[in-house]
Amino acid sequence: MIVRIGGEEDLAVFVENLLKEMQGKFDDMSKNVVTKYAKHFEFDRIEDMGKKIDELEKSINELLKDAETEVVKGEVKPDDKKAA
Repeated sequence: MIVRIGGEEDLAVFVENLLKEMQGKFDDMSKNVVTKYAKHFEFDRIEDMGKKIDELEKSINELLKDAETEVVKGEVKPDDKKAA
């Protein structure tokens, strides 16, 4: 690209326009990078939350299973808790 500049004002305008154009391109690239990172980050967060929910379900099921076993063996009676 060849640009002929006639004076200081033309040079100033040219440089200003060039800087605005460069800033616009930089902003676009920054948005693209942030968007891609945000999508990746959100996916990781959702995946982590899913794993935590699965672990919580497993723990709850184990606790329920243990509680049922104790009741069947007669180790825990609902009336015993009220007396204590």
